[in-house]
Amino acid sequence: MKIILILVFFILYSVGFTQNLLSPIWKINTKNEEFSQFENTNSKKWPEVNLLLSWERQGYSWIDGNCLITNEFLVTEDVKELKLSLSLQCDIQEIYVNNNQVGGNISNLFWSDRGRISEFIIEKSDLKADSVNRITIKIANLSYTGGLSHNFCSINPIEYVAEFKVEFIFPNQDHVYTNSNNTSFKILTTSSENGEVSLVIKNDFHEVFLNETISVNKGIGEIKFDLTKYNLQPGFYECTAILSDGSFVGTAKWFAIQPEQIKCANETVAGFDTYWAEALTELNTIAPNFKMHKVDSLCSASRNGFVVEMQSLGNLTIRGYYFLPKTEGKHPVVLHLPGYSYGFDYLDGFINRKGNVAELALCVRGHGISADVFNPWEDQTLWSVNVCSKEKNVYRSVYMDCVRAIDFLLSRPEINNTKIGVAGGSQGGGLTLATAGLCNDNVAACAFFDPFLCDIRDQVNIRTIVKREFELFTQHKDNNCDVNQILHVQDYMDTKGFAPKIRCPVYFEASLFDDDCPVHCGFVAYNKIQSQKSYRVYPNDSHLGESGQYDNLFNEVVKLLNE
Repeated sequence: MKIILILVFFILYSVGFTQNLLSPIWKINTKNEEFSQFENTNSKKWPEVNLLLSWERQGYSWIDGNCLITNEFLVTEDVKELKLSLSLQCDIQEIYVNNNQVGGNISNLFWSDRGRISEFIIEKSDLKADSVNRITIKIANLSYTGGLSHNFCSINPIEYVAEFKVEFIFPNQDHVYTNSNNTSFKILTTSSENGEVSLVIKNDFHEVFLNETISVNKGIGEIKFDLTKYNLQPGFYECTAILSDGSFVGTAKWFAIQPEQIKCANETVAGFDTYWAEALTELNTIAPNFKMHKVDSLCSASRNGFVVEMQSLGNLTIRGYYFLPKTEGKHPVVLHLPGYSYGFDYLDGFINRKGNVAELALCVRGHGISADVFNPWEDQTLWSVNVCSKEKNVYRSVYMDCVRAIDFLLSRPEINNTKIGVAGGSQGGGLTLATAGLCNDNVAACAFFDPFLCDIRDQVNIRTIVKREFELFTQHKDNNCDVNQILHVQDYMDTKGFAPKIRCPVYFEASLFDDDCPVHCGFVAYNKIQSQKSYRVYPNDSHLGESGQYDNLFNEVVKLLNE
């Protein structure tokens, strides 16, 4: 077996630089079948997985454990050897071509060297000339991606080089159509031979409404699509296009139809307001016992830095990092709320920031410097803590942690209490909605990015692996309920219920490829807000906010405070 490992970077989705014999559509088996049994298995019955799309979007994750993926390709009689190039966001354990091992033992590089491509030589003796050949890859620990696929796999004749591509062109830079009567786009192709484009469009709930195959001629071509006749409803739509002309290349994009008209399929649960009024009453019985101490390592030429602490629900101590400008007078302030499991580990941006705005980076319970007493990550995950109990659910307390932080800011003589802003993304986005709704008299501006927990019942149907996560939650020793009971409790934690109570100006950012916190769910909350508001859509980004959404939230909320 001859193996050559080369490290290169490849621009995915739309451009190929060599002939690729593999379609991005593979078959997947999550039942941990052994390779010794594989050749006797009918893979045609396996479900499909599209490498143009993230694992999560298709309902797969680390929960699946060991998996097999397989594909087929044709080679000619005169082929000498082929080159296999791949970058899969998972552990690649073994790679077989026609039951002959050609490689493997590649760890998931998503967090360390995303996009690195490994290359192997497939020798002629491993191939079946003028016949169907099969590649099978044993994989494990399917990686979190945030919704944007970085998977790639190609088999190419080494001596063949040609450019070919397929590309979506939308009339609006953000891929948002505000008028359902003007919904058209183009597909541009560059083909080395006559071929065809397979186009599939689904809504965000995985329902297919267009599946067409269009013939294309050799050379440069353009396909125009007018979607008006399909009477598209407000929502978000996933598009995949695969060009095949003896080789394969594909692309995946999203577009939005009238997102400001999206409505939730279910209303806020009855008793929501009473439930949270009782939580606030309970919080008010607990003395906050505010404390703060200066930390030299958090100070800079322009700011002093402190660690603050306070008592929250259950008499639990929560903490945060507090930064004050060295200028005189009362300061506007931004309360930063954390993403899931994030404890504001990188503080340089806070320490070195200039300007007249104070900042409090709050570590809610179980996060960062507030995880000393309550640390749910040791034997479960935060979301699963008391997930069966409406009265004891962890997010009831987490939302009160945020309210207590507002109490702290209102108590400080150096803060202009008419200019308190709140900002956060992901879990921090959901906490922003909850805080701005619960403390609506005291929050002057807020900015959020794709929020969690938000519009949970829709999220479960969009991000289908959530139901499997809930099933895992029910297996924990402290949880004694089923998935339906979990959903009932989640109805009370759903931050869309706070949206109508927000009175301050609001800024919302959304990424179309976000699978963690689908953009549909964020717009359900956004559309319930009655105060001044605006939004921005990032058409090519995932939940990781590749264009800097998380950093931008601070700038936007400061703008609103200064208006």
